[in-house]
Amino acid sequence: MRGGYFLIIFPIFGISTVIFSQNASHTPSDLIRLILSRSIDVRDRTLQAAQSDTQLKRLEGQYATRPYAVISGDSRHNRLDSNVYGPNISAADGSVFRQRSATAGVTRQFSTGTSIGLSTSDNRYEYSSPNTNPDPLPFHRDDLTISISQDLLRNAFGVNQRRQYDIARENSTALRESIADQISRSAAGSLVAFWRLAYSSETVRIQNLQTDNSKTIRNLVTRRVRIGLSEDYEIYQWNNNVINSENQLRNALTEREKQRLDLLRSINMESGFGESDTLLLFESMPEDVDEEKDISMALERRLDLMSVRRYLASSRAVLEASENNLLPSLTLNGSFSSRDWGRNAHSAYGQVPYGSYPQSGVSLRIDVPLWDESLKVEARNARIEADRAKLAEELMTRQVRDEVRKAILDLRNSYQIFSESRIALNQSELYYNRVLMRYQQGRAQTIVLNLALNSLVQAKQNLNTARINFNIAMVQYDVARNYLFERYSIDMDRVTGTQQ
Repeated sequence: MRGGYFLIIFPIFGISTVIFSQNASHTPSDLIRLILSRSIDVRDRTLQAAQSDTQLKRLEGQYATRPYAVISGDSRHNRLDSNVYGPNISAADGSVFRQRSATAGVTRQFSTGTSIGLSTSDNRYEYSSPNTNPDPLPFHRDDLTISISQDLLRNAFGVNQRRQYDIARENSTALRESIADQISRSAAGSLVAFWRLAYSSETVRIQNLQTDNSKTIRNLVTRRVRIGLSEDYEIYQWNNNVINSENQLRNALTEREKQRLDLLRSINMESGFGESDTLLLFESMPEDVDEEKDISMALERRLDLMSVRRYLASSRAVLEASENNLLPSLTLNGSFSSRDWGRNAHSAYGQVPYGSYPQSGVSLRIDVPLWDESLKVEARNARIEADRAKLAEELMTRQVRDEVRKAILDLRNSYQIFSESRIALNQSELYYNRVLMRYQQGRAQTIVLNLALNSLVQAKQNLNTARINFNIAMVQYDVARNYLFERYSIDMDRVTGTQQ
């Protein structure tokens, strides 16, 4: 970038976190860092960004290893029938069967659509009868079981699960990029608020100048009236000019205070901007403005466009998954157990690791969604959403191109106006100084001096407006290309708290 900055004086004080001190000069980079460190809106969106991976983490959670344990018991008392065994049979007679089971294991689901489980159990059995087995001896059966389940068709080797993971990842990234884009635009909006405050502060300075000059000229007219070089009614005109200038100054001070309050609210500060400080504004045109390169940069970097593209990729994955759900589900289940028996848990487990008493099983289950209209509707809606996402991507691409073109037009136009305004101010100052000198010599009329002063004030205000508009155009130009933070070497991932 050619040249440098222009100094604008405006009040700043009491900033608790960053950068500002009295009689210092501050760049737009300082202001953006202040915005990012203080703004409630930025902090709120940063918290949103921290939640952007929620759906992704939930899907990852289904692949976690899950241990479990089950303890159960059962007791059955079979009473004897008195009609069969005689009236001397009591309620305590008969047989009692007791069972107690303890099982522990782990299960895990893999992204291949495979589910594997491993468990071990101890089952204690006890049978007693007052007549035949009054002192029962319990026996145990211990098992070690491994099971596996695999979908072979609808979710063949986890194809749908991988699609769901890809969809969640794209959605998470798109959400994070959308939030980053909102933060960028919020920072740009707050930066524009700084420019507006600078504009209001410069307006106050201009109105002060106009008031002082009006009073000076009124005093000069008064002296001329006393010596007979001017008519006394001319004093009334300059009294009116002074009053109007003072009223305009009051309006400018009020407007600056409103801008200050708006700015304090946007950056979450209770007080500040009350003592003179300097703000550096851009005053030179960037050298690297190139419409084609800038459009290419925007198409690669614009976060809102990237979010739309991710939504398009996600909608296509949803379409593939919904069409795949129309297929039958073919599930293969298999299990293998090794077991042993004994009088206690220790002896019952003795032969389990060696597979002395194996038991295995296999099953194949097919589910066919022949009359499930909901799956057909989901597939239809997914197809429509994919088409809509494609249209949205085309529209956003066109919008990004147009926004870059309009930003360049505004930038070039505002810089041209700014350059011409500087020339116009120089001419107005020469005109005013020459007319004032001629008036002091008695060779110019009061009305000409009034016009010269009004022209000078208007030229200063025009330059103030043009300078601020040029700086706003610079911000909009960077936002259109998503280059605002890169220009000031700010890490967006660090701002949103999503650095990997």
